[in-house]
Amino acid sequence: MNDSAPAAVLVSPSAGRIYRRLLGYAAPHWGMFGIGVLGMALYAATDASTAWLVREFLNTTFFQHNPQALWFIPVAIIVLFFLRGVGDYVATYFPGWVGRQIIKSMRAELFAHYLRLPAMYYDSASSAQMLSRMTYNVELVAEASTNSVTVLIRDSLTIVGLLGWLFYLDWQLTLIALTLAPLISFLLQRVNRLFRRYSARIQNSMGDVTRVAKEAIEGHRVIRVFNAQDYEQRAFDVVNEQNRHSNMRLVGARASSGPIVQLIAAIGLAVVMYFAIRQVLSHAMPVADFLSFLAGLLLISAPLRRLMQVFGPLQQGIAAGASVFEVLDTPLEDAGGSRALGRARGDVAFHGVTFAYKTDESVLRDVSAEIPAGTVCALVGPSGAGKTTLANLVPRFFDAVDGRVTIDGVDVR
Repeated sequence: MNDSAPAAVLVSPSAGRIYRRLLGYAAPHWGMFGIGVLGMALYAATDASTAWLVREFLNTTFFQHNPQALWFIPVAIIVLFFLRGVGDYVATYFPGWVGRQIIKSMRAELFAHYLRLPAMYYDSASSAQMLSRMTYNVELVAEASTNSVTVLIRDSLTIVGLLGWLFYLDWQLTLIALTLAPLISFLLQRVNRLFRRYSARIQNSMGDVTRVAKEAIEGHRVIRVFNAQDYEQRAFDVVNEQNRHSNMRLVGARASSGPIVQLIAAIGLAVVMYFAIRQVLSHAMPVADFLSFLAGLLLISAPLRRLMQVFGPLQQGIAAGASVFEVLDTPLEDAGGSRALGRARGDVAFHGVTFAYKTDESVLRDVSAEIPAGTVCALVGPSGAGKTTLANLVPRFFDAVDGRVTIDGVDVR
């Protein structure tokens, strides 16, 4: 019987629970992230103020012929973009700092967990997948917990600020523009599910790429002896193509979602423009207010597009978080007894030892043997007979299901 145990199948928790758990790693750094949020608010305020500046420019220059516009408008533009730059820097740097802290903490926790997992886990897990989780997946987690949140908060605040200005100018036209919001929300939910599904496949395929490459690099001498370069190349090409295919499915979903949402938004803009132009022609809306309203609607398209683009990395991070937490939720190995061994004499004995992996069939059945200190004992038998398993019971890589193993008369447990 093979000494390896089958891999455990764990059910991933919901996306909401995973994301809340991810944000828990950012909680110790809430002060730094809070400064970033202030930068996001400043950035959003300056973005929304652009539509206001359009109205002031038209009123003071073309309609009121106010000479103060000669210096007011240029200075306002410089101040506005200076504040926008400050907000952009703060909104990028401080969440980025938090993101690297999250990566450091998660990698340290994952590595510490790896060190204390039972040997049974290593027999059923791929070392390449374990390395992929610590490197590739953790990076995706940080992207979801900081960078994606930055875009979500900043652009959501921008849209809210612009909508507030549009309501101020004409609440009826703004409500007409918002009638398409439920349809856009439905599309976002569909796209999120696709992103999460494809992201999980990408992470699995990355683990396969790492596994095949690692085996080839570590076994290069064996590959040369058997002239197996072409075989290994074909194996790598298969997993490499699977990774490319999975990534293209994600790229396709991301590429199609943006234009569809933009088209829906354009239809809403066309309907709003129809009613707005009618109001301008009937002198119910000043021209400056109309152009400011139009500028606000057009400015909403950019943050809306960025929000669509951020859902891909966000769902990738959630899928990566599920794979990382699957490891972190794996029970650690029992620490065992606290008795210090000291200097061992070396008498090893097996007393009616029975052992089985996660299958029903036992690898060892009622094995008894005494190996006095200073003697040499050879374990002989066909492959799968349990030789390695018997040796692994002595340092307690595994514990006997029945019976006991002793060193100098003391149970190893």
